[in-house]
Amino acid sequence: MGNDEVYDAVKTIFSLYGSFVRDVAEEFGWEKTIEIYAKMGQRDGIQIAEFLKTQKADNRLNELAKMQSEFYNSSGWKVDYEVTPETFEYTVHRCPCFDGFMEAGLRKEEINTLCKATHVATDKQLRAH
Repeated sequence: MGNDEVYDAVKTIFSLYGSFVRDVAEEFGWEKTIEIYAKMGQRDGIQIAEFLKTQKADNRLNELAKMQSEFYNSSGWKVDYEVTPETFEYTVHRCPCFDGFMEAGLRKEEINTLCKATHVATDKQLRAH
């Protein structure tokens, strides 16, 4: 399966998931939905921290970038990474999650809020470990 086909499949899954997220927000409110959604970021942060502990200090961010790049770029995303001795940054050019959520009727601001909540939670966990 090519990357475009994977992108379409992942986008479809996130479209269905986006409908669920929208229903949860209607039932419980966006604040609670965001709080629950951010738990994914907490779990990701713990997993990334554990991965980083297994790597040599001078190369661990490069190994993380390599692992993340392989996963995301083979899963429908188009992502570039930049690594310095102190930082790991990435730029997302195509995101099937975002596109699927848009297809489900979520607004851009809602999607950005969900995404940011996840990444803030990930960063918190990384700093704690």
